[in-house]
Amino acid sequence: MYFIVMTGALEKTMLLLTGTAFFFLCPATDETRETSFFDTLQTSYRTAYVECTGDSFMVDINYVLMWKNKLDEWTKSREYSDVLADYKKSADSLGTISPCKLRAWKDRHKSEQDDREHGIVNTALENNDSVESLEALTSHPASKFDFTDIPFGVSKNTFIYLFKKKFPGEIIDKGDLLCVENLSWGARAFLTAFYFNKKDLFCKYEIESEGLPADSLNKSVRPAAEYLGAMFERKLGGAQREYRVGFFDIKSKELSLLKKWELPAYSAYVGLSVNKFKYYAKAIISDTKLLRENSSQDK
Repeated sequence: MYFIVMTGALEKTMLLLTGTAFFFLCPATDETRETSFFDTLQTSYRTAYVECTGDSFMVDINYVLMWKNKLDEWTKSREYSDVLADYKKSADSLGTISPCKLRAWKDRHKSEQDDREHGIVNTALENNDSVESLEALTSHPASKFDFTDIPFGVSKNTFIYLFKKKFPGEIIDKGDLLCVENLSWGARAFLTAFYFNKKDLFCKYEIESEGLPADSLNKSVRPAAEYLGAMFERKLGGAQREYRVGFFDIKSKELSLLKKWELPAYSAYVGLSVNKFKYYAKAIISDTKLLRENSSQDK
C-alpha cells in the first residue's frame, strides 16, 4: 500500500480516487470505461509522465502519482526558483518553460558542466601524490562496462573523489562496498552498490530496484527489470542471451537471468530475485579479471 501526501487540486483528486477504489473493482462496459473521468485522469497523468521522463514502460499508477507529487513539490522549492532564474539568464531562454522542460534543461546544463569539469578532475588526479590512483587510471582503459566514466580498477579513494565530482547525494561506506540509496539512472532511481576487492580496487557494481510484494511483480518489478535491460542494451549493444523467467523460476537471493552479456574481461547480467518475500529487479556489472584476482586471494 502506498501512502501519498498530496497538495491542492491533486490532493482532492487523490481523495476521490481513494474514496472510490471500489469503482475499479466493479464491472464496466467499454463505453463506460472510455468515458470515465478516472480513466481520463489516469491517462493524462501517464501521458505527462512519459513525455517528461521518456520512460514508456507501463508502470503502476501509484508510481506515476508519486512522480507527479514530487514534481509539484519541486516547483515550490528553492532549487526550482534558482534553476528558473539561471534559465532566464541563459542563452537558451525562450520565455515560459514547463517544469519538465526546465528539469531537462537543468540536467543537460549539469552534464555540460560535468564534461568541462572532467578535464579539471583528470588534471587534478595527474598532479595528485597518489601513484596508486594514477596507475589504476592508466592500467584500466575505459570500457562500455564502466560506471559512467569511472573505470574499473581505480582505488576506493579515487572512486569516491570522482563520484562526488559528478553526482550529488550521500555515499555510505560499508567497508568493501560503497552504497548510494537513490542514484539516478535516467528516468528512474535505484539502490546502487560499488564493490572493491582485497586490494581496494573497484571491481563490480550492482543496481537494484525497491523490494515489493508478489502482487507488484508484474506491475512494477518486471517493468523495472525491462528498464534496466533496455538501458544496458543501449550501453552495451544487444544481449548475448535472453531468458523467460516465470514466477516460480525466481529464487531467494539468486539472480534469475533475463539478459546477459559476457566478454573475457567483463560481464553484465539483468534479472529478478526475491528476499524475504520481496521481489526486485537487479543488474550486476563486473570486471571479471579483478573479481578472479579477489577470489584467488580468498583461497
